[in-house]
Amino acid sequence: MATPPVAPPVAAPAAAPPTGAAGPTAMTGRSLAPDLARGTMLLLIVLANIPWYLYAATKRDISEHPVDGSVIDRVVQTVMLVAVDARSYPMFAALFGYGIWQLYTRQAAAGTEHRAARRLLRRRNWWLVAFGAVHAVLLWSGDVLGAYGLAGVILVALFIDRASAVLRIWAIVIAGLLTVVSALTLAVSIALADTDLFAAGGSVEDPIETGVAEPGYLASIVDRSLMWVVAVPSQVFLSGVIPVVILVGILAARHRVLEEPERHLPLLRRTAVVGLAIGWTGAPPPPRSTSTCGVCPRRRTWAS
Repeated sequence: MATPPVAPPVAAPAAAPPTGAAGPTAMTGRSLAPDLARGTMLLLIVLANIPWYLYAATKRDISEHPVDGSVIDRVVQTVMLVAVDARSYPMFAALFGYGIWQLYTRQAAAGTEHRAARRLLRRRNWWLVAFGAVHAVLLWSGDVLGAYGLAGVILVALFIDRASAVLRIWAIVIAGLLTVVSALTLAVSIALADTDLFAAGGSVEDPIETGVAEPGYLASIVDRSLMWVVAVPSQVFLSGVIPVVILVGILAARHRVLEEPERHLPLLRRTAVVGLAIGWTGAPPPPRSTSTCGVCPRRRTWAS
């Protein structure tokens, strides 16, 4: 007796492509270089902020470093002023931009819908603004998380899907404007240095110092909150530094500069030599003396 033919198996329906955001990257799948760079910059930012908490010290005109101290203190201050202060802050912003593109491409590789990936970036940046607000209210009015988050929201909306040439042009334009404004500001400051404008006038409170040196905690919350509300949009829209370096970070991530450094050795060498030369020579330590300038911020101590 013949055996009846077996019906062919019915193919299982194809799985629908994922539409939600991909989960966190496993430790084995993370790129080590960007993580190490971000951690190093965070450490340097912590070191750069320490002088703000030396409440009882007499400070310099231009920086928060004390005017007194031992030879070792002088050496440390010089290294901080030349290589750390005001340098780790934009470097971390560049790494922040690098991470934005890494997250975006990882979502695309996982099959996440385009709109879902953009929503994820937008949500994460708004959360960063929220964390920055809490940080400023509770602890530190010089918070930069809010500025990074706000810049991220805006730049993702405007540039995340644009061609690299567009990002490059905008970064050059903003950097050029920033250079011109900085040069004009320096020229005006030098021209007015010996005039009556800098010889008379009332003292002005430094808002960051007010937030950290105010003995009443509730009063300090008000000081820090007001400072943060003004500082965050100013850092994004007026200074221009954060948007430029975030765009540079996105461009670097598109070329996988940190994941594949062997392919970019000439660029990395030029950046190290030229960047360090410009950055370090542009940051000589300020004079030892304190200021008698009438419009300079009045230095406060914990007891003042």
